[in-house]
Amino acid sequence: MNPYLISDEDRELSVKEVLIFILKHWKVLLIAGFVCAILLAGGKEVMYVRNPSVIREVEETEAEEALKEYHAESELYSNSAKKMGTLLGAENEYLKSSVLMTIDPYHVPTASTEILIGTGKGERTTAALVADEYKRDLLQGDYLESLRRQTSLESVSLMLELMEVTVKEIPYTIDSVSESELEDSESGLTSQLDVSVSIPESISDARNIYKVTLSAIGEDQKQADMILDGMIKEAEKIGKGLKEKYQFTVQIKDKKSSIKINRNIQQLQKDYLNSITALSSVKNTLDTSQTSLQKPSTSDLSENSLSKKTLVKYAGIGFVVGIFLAALFYLLRYINNDVLCSYEDLSMRFRLQNIGSYDGSDDSADMIDANIHNYSPDARRILLVGTAGEDELNRIKEKIQPGDSTFTVETCGDILTSAEARHKLSKEATAVLVEKRGASRYHNIEQEIEILYNAHLNVAGIIIC
Repeated sequence: MNPYLISDEDRELSVKEVLIFILKHWKVLLIAGFVCAILLAGGKEVMYVRNPSVIREVEETEAEEALKEYHAESELYSNSAKKMGTLLGAENEYLKSSVLMTIDPYHVPTASTEILIGTGKGERTTAALVADEYKRDLLQGDYLESLRRQTSLESVSLMLELMEVTVKEIPYTIDSVSESELEDSESGLTSQLDVSVSIPESISDARNIYKVTLSAIGEDQKQADMILDGMIKEAEKIGKGLKEKYQFTVQIKDKKSSIKINRNIQQLQKDYLNSITALSSVKNTLDTSQTSLQKPSTSDLSENSLSKKTLVKYAGIGFVVGIFLAALFYLLRYINNDVLCSYEDLSMRFRLQNIGSYDGSDDSADMIDANIHNYSPDARRILLVGTAGEDELNRIKEKIQPGDSTFTVETCGDILTSAEARHKLSKEATAVLVEKRGASRYHNIEQEIEILYNAHLNVAGIIIC
């Protein structure tokens, strides 16, 4: 069996090459699609006009489908508008009665205090840990939870949600404050600590102090003070438990009552008003869409023509079918194509090395010369064989025949039609096929390979020009 030929059973198609070949003819594919679209839609139109029974059937079917679509869309818009209206009504009622929306964010009754936690030199981690545990236990402690369960007042619930507990490290110098100024809260002493002291010059002289700030707001000052008083008691209780785990000093400063601007309430009010505006806009859009729906009737359909929707459907089907048929045509043409297109296509039919593509340049000639040496290092006589023509063979010979070459190059010519060319074939020579892209045919190349194989010549590969 000829080792250079690939049987039809062993041939494999390259999907990439097939797609590239088909897409090169995209204009023809589009034209075929449009032609089939026109023919199919036009044919359906002619059948519709000439057949009264088809006319009645199509009219009834289209009217029924249009009516179903109308009812489905109308019901969807109606249900959505009702739900949106109910939600918008509830939001407007809340807007009128809610404590949040009645509070003036620029005039909020506030009660606040500070818990100072101190540790000795080198115990900064302990101070930070104690401060964080204070914050966590205050927000998740028994007092706030019991207050939420016991009261039904919306105002109290809101104020608890806006309760603020913050932790901050503050600078402190032993020289600026005496030990007696930081006492346990159980002694009842009030704070004398100035928390706005400057950063010490040497960190080695610093004591670690963290400040936990409690800030409660209320609908009035009494309510704010009540919430904060409970938090202070909770803080004292928490301090007793933490002292069993850590070494630290704690001091709760005096409660301060004031009227402040609350940016959190201001932002909540703004967000709530924006949400109501958005809901109102959505409801208006739904109402407009429902009003714009028009109930279809059989009178809307032309008595002598298919509806646009049906024509577009058949035109789309025809367009797809047209492109598919054109692509199938080019696929079959690619499979049955007998003209040399590229080395990738040629490699599916023959087991031949690609020596190179000759375009007349010195670079392509040098590549061909190098590949001949690599593929046939023992060759002494190279025969250029093929259907590319005598002129092309001679040009290639002149380009790849250097003076110091280890082999000689001869042009053999077309061994299919020339007896003289066949006389030049000998076992000592190595053949190189030279074929022309777009002109040489695969069945001729196959015959050339058979002749070379029967003459017991080694085929180094193929040059495409």
